[in-house]
Amino acid sequence: MKIVGINTSHDASVAQLTDDHIDYVLDEPRFRRDKWWNPKSQNSSNQYVSIEHKGISEPDHLIFTSYDRRAVGMRLNEECNEDHAQQRMLSEEIRSVPFTAKRFQFMTKQEDKFGIEFEWVTGEDTEIHDEIAGAQFDGMEYTYDKEHHLYHAVCAHHLSPYEDCIAIVWDGGGACRLWDNYPNYQEMESIYYCTPDAQPQLQWQRLSNVRHLYEWGYQLPNLQFDCLVCGKDVVVKDGTADVVLSSMPSSGMNFSNLSKVFGCDELGRGAGKVMGMASYGNVNFNVFNQYSVAQQCEEESFMDACKIIQNAIGRNPNCKNIVLSGGYSLNCTNNYKYLSEFPDHQFFVDPIPHDGGTALGAALWLKRDLES
Repeated sequence: MKIVGINTSHDASVAQLTDDHIDYVLDEPRFRRDKWWNPKSQNSSNQYVSIEHKGISEPDHLIFTSYDRRAVGMRLNEECNEDHAQQRMLSEEIRSVPFTAKRFQFMTKQEDKFGIEFEWVTGEDTEIHDEIAGAQFDGMEYTYDKEHHLYHAVCAHHLSPYEDCIAIVWDGGGACRLWDNYPNYQEMESIYYCTPDAQPQLQWQRLSNVRHLYEWGYQLPNLQFDCLVCGKDVVVKDGTADVVLSSMPSSGMNFSNLSKVFGCDELGRGAGKVMGMASYGNVNFNVFNQYSVAQQCEEESFMDACKIIQNAIGRNPNCKNIVLSGGYSLNCTNNYKYLSEFPDHQFFVDPIPHDGGTALGAALWLKRDLES
């Protein structure tokens, strides 16, 4: 049985699995010599050069994965754009409680009062996948589930030396898993328990809508850009898992934001460069430069990461194996510190923790699903 997994987010990738053998895990930007290429890149085709180069064709099953491009955008009308009082009222309304589908419905019915309108974007991933499947796989049917962290966890567990393990996935934003009730909330950190005989079991997850609130806030010319951020977290149940709904950024997002501020990348994709800067800075009072600020972010992110690891250990007291995946797992200096902070546990870092690994994770997940 041959399964092809294709990741259409950034770090676009293709993986081929034949029975129990991994044939390829191909990083599409390397074939294109374009580090930031993805299927929505400007002036680029949705077709994958790596598929053509390796002659990948006629799989038995095809599965796609992405970071989930669904989003709800907000636009101010002309009156609100010039009315400071209305902007403040809008800000107070949005940041008062976590923004759910019910809140969208409430405000949509009163768009004139709030001076806004919402734009729902929900089909971009499907359009991309239809085009690739049609152009390169003769339009064959494919699987696409709104998962991202799950595939990170599957990939990390499979490549690790452990039979069972705790999988911790953290990055700058994954799928909007609970879209129907909580649109715009993306995966930030997740805890899974993995065994050889079953799909990973989600135990805890934090979802955040902060990226979209930032984008909305930029439209309010007389308020701070983060004026719409809600400071309250809410915990809900998703099956047996605890899910935290938040408007706070992940550590990965903080590094990305700094990379934009420091000029590493205009779209904030240079998080790794900021992590590197941290090695050259000290956190001192009244000393502010890019290196000291990067070091402060590094230290604070380490403390936050340790809280998540401790949360995972508390949920699985009998498991001593921890695997790390997601783009934030590329923070090598913090990864090393976990060894001394948690001496009773073993750590394994996914060799392909960035989004490119989800193509393999999706193929492995589908194989297990078909065999169950």
